[in-house]
Amino acid sequence: MQIKTLFLQEMFARGILMIGTHNLSYAHREPEIGALLDAYDAVLPILAEGIRSKDLEKRLRCKALEPLFKVR
Repeated sequence: MQIKTLFLQEMFARGILMIGTHNLSYAHREPEIGALLDAYDAVLPILAEGIRSKDLEKRLRCKALEPLFKVR
């Protein structure tokens, strides 16, 4: 869950509010789509470096998310 937490943290920091999925609609225009793509351009390298360096937890500014549902 560290990857998802870091992803959300960095997307939120760039003004993209989401829960880990995207639902685009006709209300989204070029500026909104451009902002989303710019955020991906900035955030995905951060995730890749965190995975490569094995220091995801160190990059978090909060506690990692915990799964809501657990398999029995």
